[in-house]
Amino acid sequence: MNQSSEQNRHRLCHLPATPASGIWHLAGPSRLGLLWLAPLLWLGVTPAKADPGNVELTISCGANGNVDPKGSVVMPHMSDITYTATPNPGYKVEDWYFDGLRYGSDTTSFLHHLGDQDAIAVRVEFIRITHFVMTVAGYGGSLTPNSDAKAITVDWGDGVTFTAHPDPHYRVAQWTVDDAPVATGGATFTLPNITADHWVGITFALESYTVQANAGPGGSLSPTGAVAVVYGDQQSFSATPEAGCDVACWWLDGRVVQTGGTTFWLDAIERNHTLQVTFALPVLAISQPATNTVVLSWPLAAEGWTLQATTNLSAAPVAWTNVPPPYPTDSDNFYVTEPVLAGKKFYRLFHP
Repeated sequence: MNQSSEQNRHRLCHLPATPASGIWHLAGPSRLGLLWLAPLLWLGVTPAKADPGNVELTISCGANGNVDPKGSVVMPHMSDITYTATPNPGYKVEDWYFDGLRYGSDTTSFLHHLGDQDAIAVRVEFIRITHFVMTVAGYGGSLTPNSDAKAITVDWGDGVTFTAHPDPHYRVAQWTVDDAPVATGGATFTLPNITADHWVGITFALESYTVQANAGPGGSLSPTGAVAVVYGDQQSFSATPEAGCDVACWWLDGRVVQTGGTTFWLDAIERNHTLQVTFALPVLAISQPATNTVVLSWPLAAEGWTLQATTNLSAAPVAWTNVPPPYPTDSDNFYVTEPVLAGKKFYRLFHP
């Protein structure tokens, strides 16, 4: 073997690789002077494309409401998702929380622009709706609770009972809600099922007392019956005697307080009273100027009065019979001459 053949024996041989079936590594000559090929397996790996990635959302809510979607949701990076919260009646969204951090929004629909995070915890919490009740009390009293210092805070659907405290000699006149009358009088008022803000008002009035006024026979009184008078006020009464009568006495609560006079004033009324006016009726005079006759006479001022007679006062009712007019007169009186009969006979003057 010449020198050229020896050099050729140690020269590396290069064979083309066949990617379709694998990669072949061309080895150098062995001591045996042979060439060998070492096959390398083709792993079948495809070059990776650009992957935008996903974010895993864990969506939950507190008590007293719901949220949609809910649970575990996978979304692509840089995408948008809308959460919708549905509070129970009487509740509202308190806030949204992302990975435990308060966002600062009480909206029920939240649009979330996702970034490139791998995972986000989303939670919505609910809180009870509250309303404010303001109060106003008129002159003459107060009420509790009241908003003198601050508004009354009430949970949605709850109610509030107010108590009136009238000043001495005052009473509750009217309760109002939002300027509309809702109750007349009453020491308490309940505003139930509050679902909005409200104004509750109360007005007071001076106590009213009653004067029970009436007139006896022989005249009339004005005003009469149950007369209502406000505390501290005064009330006048006028008596009108019938023909032939005069005012006799004014009686207040069972005692005489004035004699005569057709007018009476009751001053500074602070309690209930009874008032009566009595009249002096025309006097019926009976005389017997001759045997078997009697003369009955009464003043001319008592014109319009009728003479009546009966023989029995024990009957119920007494049967009075008119002695019919016209009646003769003299200078001062009407008069009637009656025969004297056996037994008893009773007479009276009656004004129809």
